[in-house]
Amino acid sequence: MVVRVLQDTWSVCWRELKHFIRSRAMITMTLITPFIWLVFMGNMFNFSNVSLGGISLPPGFNLSQLLFGASSYLAFFAPGVIAMVTLMGGIMGGNSIVWDRRLGYLNKMLAAPISRTSVAAGKIISSSIRTGIQATIIGVIAIFMGVTVATGIIGFVLAILIAMLLCLGFAGMSMAIAATLKSMDALMMVMNLLMFPLLFMSPAMFPLSMMPSWLSTAAQFNPVTYGITPIRALFTSGWVAIDWSAMLVDLGVVGLFSIAMIAIATILFRRSVS
Repeated sequence: MVVRVLQDTWSVCWRELKHFIRSRAMITMTLITPFIWLVFMGNMFNFSNVSLGGISLPPGFNLSQLLFGASSYLAFFAPGVIAMVTLMGGIMGGNSIVWDRRLGYLNKMLAAPISRTSVAAGKIISSSIRTGIQATIIGVIAIFMGVTVATGIIGFVLAILIAMLLCLGFAGMSMAIAATLKSMDALMMVMNLLMFPLLFMSPAMFPLSMMPSWLSTAAQFNPVTYGITPIRALFTSGWVAIDWSAMLVDLGVVGLFSIAMIAIATILFRRSVS
């Protein structure tokens, strides 16, 4: 029984991945926006001559003191772009449910001897794999732009795996919402309403210490925050300098968030097709 569910899950996942691979336009568009942010936003600040809010910083002050020890704002921002790709990939993960329902393919899939859980799980896992591929490409681009991963190739791979774990949670959230909505327009409105507050209410672009107190407090309840922090630590800190106790807490929060969202998505999907 378990083997059959795993086989069905992989079949659904592989179908979604084939659609992604064949859609060059989708691949291009999902990479262009993060690339633009990386190139333009990542080079916005110069530590040697910077002012915040029109107030010049004292001579000799290095903004990197506030940016997890990053050598440049680009080095600080690159993990934020990876988190952006993760959030976008996960949030858009529920689109396939609405499309399959509209085209009638979902009914054909449900008529087959396949577990309903496998349908939801396969689509969620495919979103995570796609995000892992996109995050890897963005990370490699950042490295070519001069960003150094302090923990080396092993740390880079671990950062991508953390991004994929976080994506599972947001893909589950998107799937749960898509299971209750019948319109693509309604789904896109809800996803956009969620995506941008989650992105800006996180340390993707600026550290929490530079945010207003109310915003930094709200960011503590944002799962994106707990995904970005360990990814950034792997990029900007060496293995010895990493606060492993804090990282384990962050990973625990991301893991619990993903498990909860996947469970909710599975339950709502099964109810919507029963």
